Amino acid sequence: MKRYFSISMLVIGAIIGAGFASGRELVSFFGNHISIWIAPVCGVGYFIFNMIFLYIGSVVKKNNISEANKAIMGKFHFIADFFLLFNSLIVLSGMLAGMDSLFNEFLPIKPIYSLISGGICALITVKGIGGIMKVSNMIVPIIIAALFAVSFLNIEYPFSFSGEFRGYSLLIYIGMNLMLSSGFFVTLHELDKKTIIFSSLISSLILTILMAMLILALNNIDINVDMPVLALCNDSLALKIIVVIAIAVSIFTTMLTAMATLYSWLFGLTKSKLFSVSAIFISGLVISNFGFSNVVTYLYPIIGAAGIVYIVSCLGFVVRRNRLSALFVNTLFNNGNGKIHKRSKNTKYNRRRHDKV
Repeated sequence: MKRYFSISMLVIGAIIGAGFASGRELVSFFGNHISIWIAPVCGVGYFIFNMIFLYIGSVVKKNNISEANKAIMGKFHFIADFFLLFNSLIVLSGMLAGMDSLFNEFLPIKPIYSLISGGICALITVKGIGGIMKVSNMIVPIIIAALFAVSFLNIEYPFSFSGEFRGYSLLIYIGMNLMLSSGFFVTLHELDKKTIIFSSLISSLILTILMAMLILALNNIDINVDMPVLALCNDSLALKIIVVIAIAVSIFTTMLTAMATLYSWLFGLTKSKLFSVSAIFISGLVISNFGFSNVVTYLYPIIGAAGIVYIVSCLGFVVRRNRLSALFVNTLFNNGNGKIHKRSKNTKYNRRRHDKV
């Protein structure tokens, strides 16, 4: 159970970044009055495709994204490499810009905030996946609790289930969030089938509930601000401080995921930890000057479109291996099959073509 929790927190931490936690993503993709049905549809997508990404990682057993993409896409892997690395760099830049945008409201001394948070992130990334999982296990529950609290306190009852449902935006949104996490998840290769299924299920349920509550809360306020969730806290300084901390740590977890993806690729080429992490950090800082809202509004949809293409490629890989059904069947009926397989070792073939047990 502890293993399921750890991977679930890793999945949630990868998806809940500055855009999700601040409400900026939902507003940019779906407008002013959002249909609550967006949440369960996204939840189903997260469950299916995060499970597929984790499954691919357990099958290909590669340590960096380029090697994993060779197994998934063959000679066309360089296309996926480009989009996944571009995606990770944009996400890293967005998180650095988000950290400056978040704290600059209280004390305008940017880019100090992105420099400090990015530097800490670089140190943890160099330590590897163990350090990233420890951080996720500690801080992701804080993010979940804070977003749940601020949303719950701002939902007006009775609430409406109606709202704007943009199918095209929904596809792009799911593709974008999955693209954020896929480059990292396909390099995780020590997960068994039960861990893959149950951690994907737990994380998807939590994300669905959080998204639904955020939608209901955001539908009641003016959202023409950089970070709409902060506008939910205008009447309570204590709540605002809690939410600021939650957004900051959510930025940090996504920053870790993005930097880890880039680092695994660049370190594989250069074999230099210092050069790899420094080049990634500096590049992210340069692009972060574009600004948080601009990154989310203009660059995230590009990531979403690329994400849909990558998802289709991963689906093709799983279908070619003909293992998707086995992932469910072997896990759910493992005990029964185990007994049958044990007995099958003792079967003997006779002339009448019957097996004797």
